[in-house]
Amino acid sequence: MKNYHCETAMKRLLIQGFNNPHRIPPFLIKKLREFYQTLRLDMSHQSPSKLLTPLLQRYLHSRYEFNDDPYQYTLVDPTDIEYMQLSSPQTSYNYKGRLPWSIHEPEKGSFHPQLYTGITLPGNWDKYKKPYRFDRVYRGICEHYQDNIPWEETVLGQHYLISEEIGDKDSFFETEIRKTEQLYESIQENGLLTPYQSDQKDPTQPIHWPPCGITINIGRDGELIYNNFEGHRRLAITRMLGLDQIPVLIVAKHDECVS
Repeated sequence: MKNYHCETAMKRLLIQGFNNPHRIPPFLIKKLREFYQTLRLDMSHQSPSKLLTPLLQRYLHSRYEFNDDPYQYTLVDPTDIEYMQLSSPQTSYNYKGRLPWSIHEPEKGSFHPQLYTGITLPGNWDKYKKPYRFDRVYRGICEHYQDNIPWEETVLGQHYLISEEIGDKDSFFETEIRKTEQLYESIQENGLLTPYQSDQKDPTQPIHWPPCGITINIGRDGELIYNNFEGHRRLAITRMLGLDQIPVLIVAKHDECVS
């Protein structure tokens, strides 16, 4: 029982520190840098999150089964992504701590691709899901392009306006709407490109390091669950346009899933 509690505390410290670097005690950061020096690794200029990444990866890979060759994009029909991941005791990032005018609903959660890609994960995390059609970004984009509702009257536009006003962000609404429209035109003309294809990412960077595009999780019954990490507008637009296939990165997979 003592070992279990120690392991739980270790995992909690690593994950909370990874998501909230300012909460990592300075003495621990110093010890981590000294530890990497003993391995002849120069981590003196790395952020606290990057200091924790190798340790957390090592912990997860030793604790759970790791899939063979997970670092590749998989083509899926976007309409098969029927759910979005909700916050759970197992998700590594939860949106409930975000500001109330955040574009993302506080019930959302995600697994960080840099840590969880390729992990076969037990537990009930896959039961924490909600039909994707209720996603705020998806609803807002459908309201504008399918129902011809002005942006400022859509659920998405309303949140951009609220964020601009309360968050004191000049021209935030205009900037985000312009990005959405440019992305819509690009996907309509070229389909969905990976971060490598769109030059958002250096070819030498690992696929599971951000930006990594749309990421999904696979539940115990084989259901595809949007991971909420990146690509909110991209997934919404590809579904609305009816694209046959899009590239996604599979992050977590339930250990009861057969295929």
